[in-house]
Amino acid sequence: MDTTDGSIKNPWIDLFQLFVWLFICTLGMQFVLLITALIFGKELSDLAMAIPNRGPDFFSYLVLASGSLGTFLLPAYFFQQRRREFSFFPTYKVADWKRYVGPILFLFALAPLMNLIGEWNMHMQLPEALSKIEAWMRQQEDNMAQLTGQIVMTTSWKRLLLNIIVIGMLPAICEEFFFRGALQHIFKRILKNEHAAVW
Repeated sequence: MDTTDGSIKNPWIDLFQLFVWLFICTLGMQFVLLITALIFGKELSDLAMAIPNRGPDFFSYLVLASGSLGTFLLPAYFFQQRRREFSFFPTYKVADWKRYVGPILFLFALAPLMNLIGEWNMHMQLPEALSKIEAWMRQQEDNMAQLTGQIVMTTSWKRLLLNIIVIGMLPAICEEFFFRGALQHIFKRILKNEHAAVW
């Protein structure tokens, strides 16, 4: 992160401002969704249930996309616009393909371990005293699996493209803007350590 004066502003103030933007953008996006729901003749309950029982429609994808935009992308963008003296995003060697080979290979190498952890999670059993919590957790996992199936299982090329954009690409890009582009740099200035900021 480059800056002309490292003491321009307290990083804690930046952290507070970032979360203020997060609050404002989240509320603003909910207001936009409310107006859109009224325009499309949707019930207000559709805002609480992004994927109706009949399966996803255009409004469902709009609700899903708004979560990423309002919670991650817009707060980071507006924060960056007010802190132009800082360079939050990489501007050098972004086209060097060698910089991307390592992370991709690392993901493939960790795939078996991630699958193993997922298998452990499926067969995890809590003590008898926590049986109600375990039942609730399994119910939530089953609901999420059903919800995921309603979204991703499709035979339509249009729905497949929307899934890739709204569920695959958009959350990843928006979260990178927020966490790596803004939040990580703030914690780097707070902790005075790049490695601690990442973790």
